[in-house]
Amino acid sequence: MKKVRLAFFSDILTEDFDGCLRTVHQLIKRIPKDKFEVLFVTGVKPNNPIPHDILQVPAVTFPIDRRYKMAYTFGSRKKIIAQLDAFKPDIIHVTTPSPFGNFGAKYAKDRGIYLSTIYHTHFISYVKYYFQAMPKLGAFFEQRFADSSKKFYSKCDVIFTPVQFIIDEFKKYGIPHQNCKIWARGIDTTLFNPSKRKNGLLQKLTGNNKPNVLFASRLVWEKNLITLIDVYKNIQERKLDVNLVIVGEGKAKITLQNKMPKAFFTGDLTHHTLAEHYASADIFLFPSDTETYGNVVVEAMASKLPVIAADKGGPTGIIDHGTNGFLVNSHNPSAYVDIIEQLISDKEMMESIAQNALIYTNKLNWDEITAQYFNHLLEMEHSSKLVYA
Repeated sequence: MKKVRLAFFSDILTEDFDGCLRTVHQLIKRIPKDKFEVLFVTGVKPNNPIPHDILQVPAVTFPIDRRYKMAYTFGSRKKIIAQLDAFKPDIIHVTTPSPFGNFGAKYAKDRGIYLSTIYHTHFISYVKYYFQAMPKLGAFFEQRFADSSKKFYSKCDVIFTPVQFIIDEFKKYGIPHQNCKIWARGIDTTLFNPSKRKNGLLQKLTGNNKPNVLFASRLVWEKNLITLIDVYKNIQERKLDVNLVIVGEGKAKITLQNKMPKAFFTGDLTHHTLAEHYASADIFLFPSDTETYGNVVVEAMASKLPVIAADKGGPTGIIDHGTNGFLVNSHNPSAYVDIIEQLISDKEMMESIAQNALIYTNKLNWDEITAQYFNHLLEMEHSSKLVYA
């Protein structure tokens, strides 16, 4: 049986770098080697070896966030195209609509090759945070971003989106949505689960035995950190007897520490240590309203935590309000604190919500979810528009 040749474009391939790349590596670990031959095209190779061919291209540091690198093709396009032509891909997969991703998309369209993508990050929702002080300029860039997204996604034969909310957003901005296919994300329940609870872990951090409300994310303003600060202030005003524990790093950290002096900051944690913090906490708080999916939400749920999240974005496709978690107005801090107060005073409710969260995430098996992805690619290839013999 002829293997399907898949060329997979990603600016970087560093495992565990962010939610997008964690998803990518879940796919890499489960590639059906009897059915697929994969060439990874990237600017940054994986930090751990993978048993697949890699075509490395030049990369430059991203100026807005220097942790990231962007692959580029200037000066080497002919060489890259020649190597791709030698590989003769049946399908092109592009991770993000970056300049490098657009290069991969153009290559696919020029050769009549099927093009797929996974919608990882709802970048367009970040614009309002970047231009809060200049709303008119923000509206201008929001439209420009929508136009750019429309141009890219109109080329894709399939767009794997995690929740219905994203499809609705595509419609809102006039981005083609007909080829969207809902594809959930999985969760590693061997890593994130209640058994990772470590007695005394958070007490050592806080110096007390109060209930612990956990927030975990990159500490950047597009995660709706203004509301997080207001939640903290509301907790202090009500003299609610809880700790607020903040996991993560980012350019907003110093401001958060100044505005939330009684909160506890852990910095970045390894995945193993993060799993222990989830399982050792009592409630998970996540006011971000820019999430495409919300990996930290399902990680917390798999750790048997009741989650209070924003009623906008990816969590709306995960949480059934009042059953396996709570959804509240993303800019109403008192609504978050109302539920925190309700949960810590009603242990029966807390246990019921947490148990339902655990049941929900037990269904998110990566083996089944990645199989769905690869099976769909096989279906695409069977009706291939490929020009290669």
